[in-house]
Amino acid sequence: MNQTTTTSILLSVVGLAVLLWLGIAGVASNPVVTVNGIDTRDLGKIVALTNSQTDVTSGRYDSFESPRGTNYQVPAGQTLYLAHIEGQSGSVGGLETIRIGYSTETVDNQVASPAGAVTVMEFSLNSATTDAHRDIFIPIPEGMYPWISMTGSGNLQATGFLR
Repeated sequence: MNQTTTTSILLSVVGLAVLLWLGIAGVASNPVVTVNGIDTRDLGKIVALTNSQTDVTSGRYDSFESPRGTNYQVPAGQTLYLAHIEGQSGSVGGLETIRIGYSTETVDNQVASPAGAVTVMEFSLNSATTDAHRDIFIPIPEGMYPWISMTGSGNLQATGFLR
């Protein structure tokens, strides 16, 4: 081999090593987050929601908030996909039947259903004394306010992604 070929091969190997290192470094600094099979590298697209009270009262409706004290509305041009819910039993009974939906207005632990309420999913957690976790897949359209309603009492948090 002549010196030009050797130099070309060496530069190619060094260039490939640099590209691999940059690619690996890029992945390490921008990890993939997966919740219930949905992946994202954009941490700004992850939405963490909570109910408005320490304990939501049995049979009432409560808008999800992010952060607590601020009702969450899905931004224009986006769909919120709720992917996971976690619940903690309340001071008066446990989490029993959970309904999740959305509406055109917010509610704050109230008996009356919100205007334009759409129930998307209803399920039982049966967690009278323990915490409960459940993977879900609930799309909430742009401009809507996600809400929960339950029998029993407790505190619920949901995690979702904007797309």
